[in-house]
Amino acid sequence: CCCCCFIFGTMSSSSGNDGGDDLVWDGPKSTDKLLVVEDLRTHRLPKPYYEPLLGDTNHPHAWEWFKIIVLGIILIPIRAVLVLLILIVINVVIWLATLGQGLKFDGEDRVPLHIIKRVGPMIHWFARAILFVLGYYFISVKGKPAPKEDVPIVVINHLSYFDPFFSLFLGFSHIGKKEAIQMPLFRMPCAIAQMVQVDREDMGSKHSARTKIQEWVNRRNEPEFRHFAVYPEGTTASGWSILRFKTGAFAPGLPVQPLVYRARYIFFNPTDNWYTKYWFLRALVQLVGIMEAEYLPPYYPSEEEKRDEYLYSLNVRAHMARESGMNISEYSLHDMLLQYAAEKAGLGEMSGEFTVEWGLFKVNFNLKISDAKALVKHVCTGTNKKTGTLGKEEFKKVMPSSWHGFENLFEFFDQDGDGAVNFRDYLWSACVLRKEAGVEFSMLTGENDKKLPVEAITSLIRDALA
Repeated sequence: CCCCCFIFGTMSSSSGNDGGDDLVWDGPKSTDKLLVVEDLRTHRLPKPYYEPLLGDTNHPHAWEWFKIIVLGIILIPIRAVLVLLILIVINVVIWLATLGQGLKFDGEDRVPLHIIKRVGPMIHWFARAILFVLGYYFISVKGKPAPKEDVPIVVINHLSYFDPFFSLFLGFSHIGKKEAIQMPLFRMPCAIAQMVQVDREDMGSKHSARTKIQEWVNRRNEPEFRHFAVYPEGTTASGWSILRFKTGAFAPGLPVQPLVYRARYIFFNPTDNWYTKYWFLRALVQLVGIMEAEYLPPYYPSEEEKRDEYLYSLNVRAHMARESGMNISEYSLHDMLLQYAAEKAGLGEMSGEFTVEWGLFKVNFNLKISDAKALVKHVCTGTNKKTGTLGKEEFKKVMPSSWHGFENLFEFFDQDGDGAVNFRDYLWSACVLRKEAGVEFSMLTGENDKKLPVEAITSLIRDALA
């Protein structure tokens, strides 16, 4: 089938440029132009071709259960103890090396250069030791990093929780969540590795992240500077495609070097997703993990891209996809945020059904995540918890009584015509109603009792179902 051809074709594809020339992307001005819907009134949103946030080895089969139950009795305790021992040893080494330096290890310290030179290399090899303990005995690294003075930023696709260890092994500094960096056994190593922490609970975290990236790359000519690694997807994906990028890494307008991580597997895809069952247990009982890293040619932005970080991010993503053989996906971190919103609203496992392919909504409606989350909360009040969708009866319950008089309303919201309204169908329909008929989202949730534009809504439904 097409999906199988796509999956196996991608997994076995060759890896683009064999260390060719540095380049400025000569592709389309923006991949967004491919997403524009010319006539929203008559367009019906089809099902997505594939969903990179769902994964392909979500449920363990017999061999996986055997490893968890039988081998796990031996492997899990041994690996857990060894990882803990490695972390304790490196913390003791750092503590001894920094005695009398007055370092707080709060994520804001400026570690003296002589300590970085003395202890820094140990961080790389301790990270490598942890990966070895977890089953990654061999790591293939293709290509070479560009000089850090010329190309200070490395952008990497995000696969799993193990990625930061790979990045530390390769000698990068990078941004991390404050709650992770400040964990007791990680505070000291992260300080020596000069990791930059961001507090996601802080409403100004986006601005803070941009500021810290800019401050760091401004130091690229200093002796202690190391390549700054960024995972612009902001979340893990299946490894077959590249999600939409956040733009912080591209705001400085400096050259970047893409680095592609690939995971090879048979029974267990180590990338984490919403539906993966027992991820940590399964990851800890893998006998061998295969990880590959490939440096792609550096990307030098045009003058237009330097002025437009969003365009720059789109074109780097297209460059990475072309060179690595992966597909471009219009899913993004925002899709994960919608899943979390649905889980918070009480939908449980079926929260995974609340991805929408955010890029389509950004391009066609310039939709804000706060507006989408408000609709998630409302739709969850009637969603079937076994299917994650709205049937005709559930749909009627979530629609205010003022909407019950419209004919074919359910058919209008059922964008892909499968007899059920999932959140993707609902959100697209709501956006079309707002743009084409002036219907505010609060009128769909019943929070706004403003009179409905009946004629405009009736006309839109008629055009859509013609």
